[in-house]
Amino acid sequence: MPLRLFKALLIAIGFALALAACSRIDLAYRNLDRLVPWSLDDYLAMNSEQKALLDDRLREHLAWHCKTQLPGYLDWLDRIRAMVADDQVTDQALQQRTREAREAIGRVAEEITPSATELLRGMSDAQVAEMREAFREDISERQKKYVDTPLAKQIARRTERMEKRLTPWFGELTAVQKQRVQAWSQALGDQNREWIANRAHWQQQLLLAMNQRNDASFEPRLAT
Repeated sequence: MPLRLFKALLIAIGFALALAACSRIDLAYRNLDRLVPWSLDDYLAMNSEQKALLDDRLREHLAWHCKTQLPGYLDWLDRIRAMVADDQVTDQALQQRTREAREAIGRVAEEITPSATELLRGMSDAQVAEMREAFREDISERQKKYVDTPLAKQIARRTERMEKRLTPWFGELTAVQKQRVQAWSQALGDQNREWIANRAHWQQQLLLAMNQRNDASFEPRLAT
C-alpha cells in the first residue's frame, strides 16, 4: 500500500540506514528490492503492470540512493562518533544531528514522490477500497495490541521493547541505563493511544487524497 511504500522508503532507506554499519541493516538494505514489494502486499494486491512499474522505479531509486545518499550517511556517522569521542554529546549537538537526519528523509521523499504519484494514480476504485479495509484492520489490530491493555502493562512492554532495541548497540544495559529507559517509558504515559490516533489520521488523509488522484492537485497533496 502507498503509506507502507512511503514508510519503507523514507524510514527503512532514509533514516534507519544512517546506521548502515550494522550488518543486519546492511543486509536489509541490500534486499529492499524484495522487502518493499513484500511489505506492500499487506495493504494492496497490485496487478502485473503495477508490480512492473514498482520494480522498475524501485531499482532506479535504490541506485540513486546508494550512489548519492549513502556517502552522506557515513559522514553523519563520523560526526556522531566524533561527538561521542570528544565528549560533546549536548542537546544542541543532538538536535543538529536530528535535523540532518530529517533533511535526509526529506531528500528521499522528494525523490520518490513522482513515482509514488504515478503508481497511485493507476489504482482502481476496488484497490482503493481494499486499502481502506486494510487500514481499518491495521488500526484495529494495533488498538488491541497496544491500547486495550492496562496502562501499567503498556509502559512495561514499551520499556521491554526499547531495551531490546538498545542492547545490540550498547550490549547489556546497566542498572542505571535501565532506570533511564523505565523513566522515559513512564513519562510517555498513554502515548500509545496518541500514536495510533495519529496513524489513523494520516491514513485518512491519504485516503482523502486518493479520492482526488486524477486531479492536478494530487501530487502536491501526496507530497505533503
